[in-house]
Amino acid sequence: MSKDTIYFKRPQSDELPPDAKVLTLPNNTKKVQKMQVSKVIPLVDLVKSDLRLNQLKLLDLYLARINSKMPDERYVCISSRELAMLLHVKKVDAKYMRNLVEGEYDDKGKLIRPGLLGYPVRFDDPQEAHTEVLFSTAKYRKDSDGIYSLILGCSEEARKYIFFEGNIRYLRTKIFYTINLKSKYSYALYYFLLREGFRNKRPRTFMVPIDVLREELHAVEDTYKDFRRFNSLILKPATKEVNEKTDVRFDCNIVKRGKTAVAIQFAVACMLSWNRAVDYIEHDAPYEQGSAAVFAEDQAQQDWEKKLQRRGAVTEKSLIDHYGIEKNASCYDQDAIDKGIENIMAICEMQEDINKMRKKKLREYHALKDEVEMEK
Repeated sequence: MSKDTIYFKRPQSDELPPDAKVLTLPNNTKKVQKMQVSKVIPLVDLVKSDLRLNQLKLLDLYLARINSKMPDERYVCISSRELAMLLHVKKVDAKYMRNLVEGEYDDKGKLIRPGLLGYPVRFDDPQEAHTEVLFSTAKYRKDSDGIYSLILGCSEEARKYIFFEGNIRYLRTKIFYTINLKSKYSYALYYFLLREGFRNKRPRTFMVPIDVLREELHAVEDTYKDFRRFNSLILKPATKEVNEKTDVRFDCNIVKRGKTAVAIQFAVACMLSWNRAVDYIEHDAPYEQGSAAVFAEDQAQQDWEKKLQRRGAVTEKSLIDHYGIEKNASCYDQDAIDKGIENIMAICEMQEDINKMRKKKLREYHALKDEVEMEK
């Protein structure tokens, strides 16, 4: 989207409807982390625009706080203290919030840097293609403690794309993953993997031409046409950050034709469960190229342990009940019971190994199938 198409003053309504309900972020940090972001594809593609990373994160916060089933509740209030904490900024004042939302203008009223308020987004569907402004309302206020708050409201036209009226494709993740990313390229790569790295919720292996990947990550500067610079300055750091700060685990390899790099092969290993991802992120688990399969195996192990817990642990009492031994029977043999428990645990471990092998074979099968489809 060229800058020339967005040189206009953002529409703004300072007054909210009298019956408007304004939503606020939860006071509990863990509840904020678990808030879910549901984003339609045109909003995902805003990463290719001139919007900054913190503006995209602010959009994610808005989408995470609203309820997609309640379109009447479209106003969200976020304080400057919350913005500073969630956007990893030292200080957020009224000027910072205005620049974030309304954009920056020069003395002649010409837009220097775009903002979220009134930002045009192109929505395409089978019937028509059209452009709508995203937000039409931004209201600032200062409380008695001197803390500023920002109230954002989406436009009437864009409401159906934010509250999913009709059959619209969208991607879903948790705010905890996107809010921790410190690079716009990492942010773009994460959403790219969410879109392309899974088919029918299964991780897959796929190839992307380097020019296409540069466009997806919005690395359009001439300096990144040199693959060595693109790889060292963007792809490697983004791969490391996404693996260490989100729930997706993947490896990427360079595909060459002769000595020339022509494509990147992504091997998505898994999407971690919430508890496992948070554990890795909070303990700064390092990532190295080629280790994605290890995370996948750890995830499979955790899934197996959860299944065992749901079935119930193998205990002395459950074993006695299973074999019908009377509580006070004279034939009660403690050694036999202990031996039975050991046998059952051995069976469980064997079943665990079988499941791991089955999951590994399935991944190899789907990877081979994807490669055959690409060759066709």
